[in-house]
Amino acid sequence: MIVLVIGGSGSGKSEYAEERICNFYKNILCKEAKVWDIEASNIKTKSNRLFYIATMQSFSPEEDAKIERHRRLRDGKNFETIEQPFDLEKVTEKLLNKSDCILLECMSNLVANEMFRDGLIVSEDIVVRKIKEALSEVLQKTADAVIVTNNIAEDMENYDDTTNAYIRALGKINACIAGKADEVIEVVAGIPIIIKGEKRCPFSKE
Repeated sequence: MIVLVIGGSGSGKSEYAEERICNFYKNILCKEAKVWDIEASNIKTKSNRLFYIATMQSFSPEEDAKIERHRRLRDGKNFETIEQPFDLEKVTEKLLNKSDCILLECMSNLVANEMFRDGLIVSEDIVVRKIKEALSEVLQKTADAVIVTNNIAEDMENYDDTTNAYIRALGKINACIAGKADEVIEVVAGIPIIIKGEKRCPFSKE
């Protein structure tokens, strides 16, 4: 199962995405144990893992606070955190089982980090190709994936060429993921709206 969660800043998309992937993970563990009435934390195994792929780099106290908030959100939820602000393909070295679940938080940071890396500006086409290829490799090695991304192209502002290239790159990657995803959910003011997928309760058992 691949789920794309999209929303603006402060929309509640991160909380929603974490709840979705934790439910996927619990379902896998419960199926392995052939029970439904115990907490996932009680049956965690080495062959079924829950990864949080963190892509954000901090350059300010505000970003430090945001990272710390996300750490608090996932505390006690069995996440194994992989700090991967760029070179997403390296994640496959740690994803060894088709029963692993991943939460990627978030695609907008990953695109920015790849495009504006080491004081250089990498071309839009190179960034899009690299991330699409890396993401394809990661998704092939996981059971369930929830990918968080930002909705940043609706304010109709006039930006410089570099910013426009970033927006286009993110848009192309979002469109690619949406095409492959089983579900696309937009979170608005904490409310998940199903854009693609079955019209069902988002937290029901698979």
